[in-house]
Amino acid sequence: MAATGRSNSGRHTCFMCILFMMSAAAIVMSALVLNRMLNDDDDESPRSTLSPDTAAGQKVDSSTPQVPSPVPEFRTEAVVDCDPPNQRDPSRVDQEQCGQRQCKWIQHSHERAPRCVLTKSVGYSLPGNVQAGPGSLSEARIVRKGPTKIYDRPVYKEVDVSVDEYGDNALRIFFRPVNSSAFEIPDEALKINRPSPATNKKYKVEFVREPTFGIKVTRKSSNTVIFDSSLPGLTFSDQFLQISTRLPTDNVYGFGEHNHRRYRHDMNWKTWGMFSRDFAPNDEPWNLYSVHPVYMNLESDGQANMVFLKNSNAMEVTLQPSPYPAITYRTIGGVLDFYVFLGENPNHALQQYIQASILRGANRKNAIGRPPMPPYWSLGFHICRWGYRDLPEMKKVHERNILAEIPFDTQWGDIDYMYKKFDFTYDKTTFASLPQFVEQVHNRGKKFVVIVDSGIGANKTLYAEARSNSSGYSMYDDAVQRDVLVKNATGDILIGKVWPGQSVFPDFTNVNKITDFWARWIKFFVKNESIPADGLWIDMDEPASFIPGSENGCQRNDWNNPPFIPKIKDGEKDGGSLYYKTLCMDAQQNWGRHYDVHSMYGHSESMVTYRALTKLYPNKRPFIVTRSSFAGTSQYASTWLGDNDGQWSHMHDSIVGMLEYQMFGFPMDQDPAFWDPDFVRIVRNHLLLRYKFLPYMYTCFKEAHVDGKMVLRSLMFEFPTDPNTWAIDQQFMFGSSILVSPVLEENKKTVDAYIPKGRWYTYNGDNEVNSWNGQNYTLDAPLHVLNFHAKGGSIIPMQDPGNSTHYSRMNPMGLWCALDESNSASGSLFMDDGESIDSIARKNYLELRFTLQKGRQLDINVMHGGYTPPGNLSFTSVEISGLSVFPTSVYIDGIKMDASHIRLKRKILQFVDISLAVNKNHTITWNPF
Repeated sequence: MAATGRSNSGRHTCFMCILFMMSAAAIVMSALVLNRMLNDDDDESPRSTLSPDTAAGQKVDSSTPQVPSPVPEFRTEAVVDCDPPNQRDPSRVDQEQCGQRQCKWIQHSHERAPRCVLTKSVGYSLPGNVQAGPGSLSEARIVRKGPTKIYDRPVYKEVDVSVDEYGDNALRIFFRPVNSSAFEIPDEALKINRPSPATNKKYKVEFVREPTFGIKVTRKSSNTVIFDSSLPGLTFSDQFLQISTRLPTDNVYGFGEHNHRRYRHDMNWKTWGMFSRDFAPNDEPWNLYSVHPVYMNLESDGQANMVFLKNSNAMEVTLQPSPYPAITYRTIGGVLDFYVFLGENPNHALQQYIQASILRGANRKNAIGRPPMPPYWSLGFHICRWGYRDLPEMKKVHERNILAEIPFDTQWGDIDYMYKKFDFTYDKTTFASLPQFVEQVHNRGKKFVVIVDSGIGANKTLYAEARSNSSGYSMYDDAVQRDVLVKNATGDILIGKVWPGQSVFPDFTNVNKITDFWARWIKFFVKNESIPADGLWIDMDEPASFIPGSENGCQRNDWNNPPFIPKIKDGEKDGGSLYYKTLCMDAQQNWGRHYDVHSMYGHSESMVTYRALTKLYPNKRPFIVTRSSFAGTSQYASTWLGDNDGQWSHMHDSIVGMLEYQMFGFPMDQDPAFWDPDFVRIVRNHLLLRYKFLPYMYTCFKEAHVDGKMVLRSLMFEFPTDPNTWAIDQQFMFGSSILVSPVLEENKKTVDAYIPKGRWYTYNGDNEVNSWNGQNYTLDAPLHVLNFHAKGGSIIPMQDPGNSTHYSRMNPMGLWCALDESNSASGSLFMDDGESIDSIARKNYLELRFTLQKGRQLDINVMHGGYTPPGNLSFTSVEISGLSVFPTSVYIDGIKMDASHIRLKRKILQFVDISLAVNKNHTITWNPF
């Protein structure tokens, strides 16, 4: 997606990426697409995971990528900091003060390692017995041992602990202080239902008593301890909760959203904050727009586990390295509500997390949740930028890309189109004929998407002007009358400042009440303003404000200025605060105090937007893109990675971002035609290639929706038993069949790529790569070449591209069969109308299964025939890569094929100019020489 984004303290040209729109072709177009995820300079993970260049196309050393060797180890076990950095008070204790705290001063071997650590006995004890609760529940009450105060606030003396089985592969570990009013995420926001009892439990649980209380979870099959909280420092106070857990390995992935340059975490005492913040990615190591307190740990045998902390308060995690890898959580509110998911491999672990209660037949909207099916058109290319002066300039960009024959599906409108930046209006002067332009876009088979910001304009003068510009516009008055706005601590409407000046903020946590309000103004935009937008881009939903807290400031209290402030961006402001560039933390919302629900603002807006759109258009899939998200948002919206500066390094960083967001459950004047003719030609060819593979991409999204599988995958996910893949994040898999190896450095004409074990094939070439044990290769990569390989054993559906998906869906189709070591392959194709919200539930879809057996027979079987594609859609070509012998005769459905339809090239066999209806069964057989 070609785009520009915007920073809110001063806009700058940048790029963005809609995650589920990413494809291989988009990666190579640095001037068109990609996004971010930089890291601080002290991240010790190396940029390159591969060996130095050798001659193009030759193998290079396949040694496992390594993090630099650690300095001499000072620990004999995992430790917990007695003096964690606090942005409220940056001073640190010295050796004498450490002793006064009854902590231990130790030699440090790393500048980020703690010097003052807790002794083993600090935490809680288990004086009584573990009780059996209803069903599979185990319960206990633990008692404090150690300091009774933290940051001058009392520590809870007693805490109730429960462990509940969540089927064979998951469990819940829940801590809640006795007589506490601690906030818990409401079910309306995120509900994970307790399943039926386990029948073949894959884990065992131990309540550890000494030297301090902890919960230990062990995988039965390997005896691997995957969760062990029997480390010192367990603490429960109203505004400081801490727990540490041991890890089986230091292969940790996840936790979001941050600037970090590698997919696998640097474990050398890195601390990452989580608190949604309007902060564009750059070189600083801070929290960004979204919050996802979940990680994956890859075990040494290729099995994996995921751990999700259901807590929305500001928090941080500190990672410590081998030989004693561990994680320390510190959060400033709520409860400790952990969900542990065990998988036979990374994909299986992710499925447990994403599907959660879905496997038990619960409402899909009440779980972490599989992503919905995207509209088919959303997989096409999108043109978006900030800074159109007027509609003629937008038209100019639109038209020149059509004239350049750039295939694209969607034109986007940033806040330029609005009148004085008021939501659901358009400027009748600078964008006077916008309705007619949108109609023209639709007549061309393309779509139009607009941005909507969270802040509602409340400046009296500007609001009056907006009402004059747009007849019937009364959004602010309507919000006040319906009582759906965020209130300050005294119960008055909180007023901040966003693009339209003085602004108020909808309380999207008042879900039922505000859905009608939000739907009314979407309908107003469509009907009164005559802009039938095809999707909504919801932005500034961290929520963002240009002033700290409110126009009247914030009261100085423990909510706005808590005693401990995690490592979050601008947490040191005003002597330590949370409200910089957002709302006062003591503001009131329906789900609770803003202090507790801040990081779910974008999540709640996505929920409401989804409900509003499905209310207005009950049979149409909503297309929603959000900047801020939380666990479970992927059920309602996709996400974009935010603003960047369009640098080469951001290409790699965007891959890290894409891969992480897949794990979080989320399966662009830089338009192509702006550039010189040679580059336009290259872009056109790459985009045509992207459109050619859309049927395969769409089938991958169906698997994500139905089975919880990842669309984009790290090589670690696909090959977890190959240690060479564990740190690779400069390549990725699209589904299980396509390996993408993009160029990520300026002026590079080759790319170092790791090719996992097996047979691999280049597209439109005669090159087969036999990587019997997994090898690194240096591949030729001039600008016009995209290195991607099909994995042996795959059958990939394709379709002749058009200038948009509206037309490409009617074009002839083909199959690319890539044979494995046994000369076999398989694949599938999913088709529906591309926009109905419930096509799968209503069985209105077509699903095919392809099977090629032993290099001599291809079967095309209709598994479900509930949808008839447009026109007489058929497969007109089949290509088979990897045959060692070629046929003397070929039969299609028992009829011998004329030799003119058969083409041979080295190990590639092609059947061309054939006609096989896609909604019927077919068999192609051939006899070898």
